[in-house]
Formats: sequence, structure tokens, C-alpha cells
Amino acid sequence: MKRNKKYFLQQYLHVSPDHGGIGFVDIEKIFLSISIIPIIIESNILLFRIMKLIKLVFQIKSNDTLYFIFPVYAKMHVFFLKLLVFKKCNIICIYGDSDGLRHNNEKMLNNELKLISLFKIVIVHNEIMASWMKIHFPQKRIYSLCLFDYLTPMQKNIKRAKSFEIVFAGNLLKSHFINYVENLNTLNPLVKFNLYGKILNINKINCIYKGFFSPYDTPQNLHGSFGLIWDGSSLEKCEGNYGNYLIYSTPHKLSVYILAGLPIILHEDAAMASFVTENNIGFCISSLFEIEEKINALTEHQYQQMIENLKPIAEKISTGYYLQTAIENTINIH
Repeated sequence: MKRNKKYFLQQYLHVSPDHGGIGFVDIEKIFLSISIIPIIIESNILLFRIMKLIKLVFQIKSNDTLYFIFPVYAKMHVFFLKLLVFKKCNIICIYGDSDGLRHNNEKMLNNELKLISLFKIVIVHNEIMASWMKIHFPQKRIYSLCLFDYLTPMQKNIKRAKSFEIVFAGNLLKSHFINYVENLNTLNPLVKFNLYGKILNINKINCIYKGFFSPYDTPQNLHGSFGLIWDGSSLEKCEGNYGNYLIYSTPHKLSVYILAGLPIILHEDAAMASFVTENNIGFCISSLFEIEEKINALTEHQYQQMIENLKPIAEKISTGYYLQTAIENTINIH
């Protein structure tokens, strides 16, 4: 019997990503590393794109498998996927992000789910997101990625000690709680934030701006004792669209902190809270005002144990383990 071929729809390899987008770039790099064939539908001339699409539709057989990352923004890519669905090819959707879920936009989310409904197999961020997806599509085969792989070496030689220096890396312009972190100083006078990312201006007594590094260089340049995952404008809780998105999503910065050897601080209601506590790689909070008390309660030995616990997870992230495991889980289902 002729062996089926495996393809992926290449969308991100050619872009220059910031920290969030690097997860999608690395997904496509992992596809290439395990000999999954790239499908590229690109040309400045519409007629050439159409000719390429027609050729590909005939080239890909009904028993072949195609992986793609959602969201798909190019209309030609969406049309291509719909043609392959009509042809009854095996299509596996990696649900990388949801603008509708993040922005709490029901119309946008319904449009996204309408496209997702065409595909029988979906790989989502984590088990919380899988449960949410099952509510919408009880009959789908849904698999969990757990963590986003990040193809940069884990930091083996960085020595850390427990302190009250907190790293926050990422899109600082959307992290509105930073505007109010000075209010923590009364009850948390020891806590200081080291900020990494693109920012216009920062002048807070408990914040130091450390600059911006390329995604692959970021983990080795993070200085502090813990990595914070928080979003929204409130210090008391994760709120707003970005804060609420943490209830479902696996943030890319979680992988950054793990690779950097930084124990994690995140909200207790976040989708990855149980992963952090069960693996003993950090602690959860309900409010940023709890940080100093929680750190005080940790011994240096407990802190160093968290760092040790990070190492095997970092090794997996840096070698593409999580995506490859999810792909293997889908192999015997067709």
C-alpha cells in the first residue's frame, strides 16, 4: 500500500516574529525537522497563486495529511483548506491562537469556530482549552500541546538565588498593570520588577527597564529570580480581554521563563496554574499584592528545587518535544 505523505501549510517561517509569534515559527521549523513537506502558496501575481493552488490540490491525495496553524489570515489559504476538506484529505488543525476568544468578540469567535468545524482533528494549547473546545465540538478528536516549544538552548549555567526581583518579559505596551505597579510598593516594598520588551517610557520606583532582545536571545538575558505571567490593568486580578485569555491559553512567555530557569508566578485561575503547581516550578497568586509574602514563605532549598524541576521541561521545550508528541498522538487515528 502506498504510504501517505505529510504536508504543512507554511505561513510563518518567512516572518520576523516578536516573542509571541516565535511559537508559530518554531512549529513550522519542527515540521521541517521531521520531514513534513512545506506547502507554499505565494506569488505577487494572483494568477500564479491560483495556478499553484490548483496544482497542489491535484498533487495532495485523499489519504495524505496536512497540518496547519490557526489562525489562517490569507483568503487563498482558507480556500485551499476548504478544497482539501472537500477532497476528504486528513487535515490537522493546530489551534495556535484565537482572536475571538482573546478579545471576547462573539462574532469573531463564531467565524473562527465555523472554520474549525470543518476539521476532524484539532491540537489545542492545553487540557483546559481542550475541554472548552469539546463543548463546541463533542465529536472532534482534540489533543493538547501543553507547552509551546521554543527552539533555543536551555540555560544550563545560570546560577539563581531566591530574591524579590521579578522578571516580566513580552509586550509591555499591552500590559497595562505596569502603569500601576508602584501601588504595590506600600505592602511589597522588597519586590522589584525587571522589564523586558518594547516600551516607550517607564519611570516607576519599583521597575527597571532592561531592554529588548530578539526572541532566541531573550532567555539567556533575563535577570531575576521569578518570571511573572500576568495581564490586564488590575493588580488585584487578571482581568480584561488579555487577562481572561489566560484562563484558556498557554502563554508563550511560560516557555521563555522555563528555558531561562526562572520559577513561575501566575494567577491561580490561569489554565497553566495546575501545571506549575503539580510540577513544582513556581507558585500561584490571586493578586500581585501576595508576591512578597509568597516569596518570604519559600526557603532557599525549596527555590532551588523549583529550578531543578524546570530543567527536564526546558530540555523538552528546546528540542520540540511537545509538538512532536502531539503529532505522534494523531498518527494512528486515520
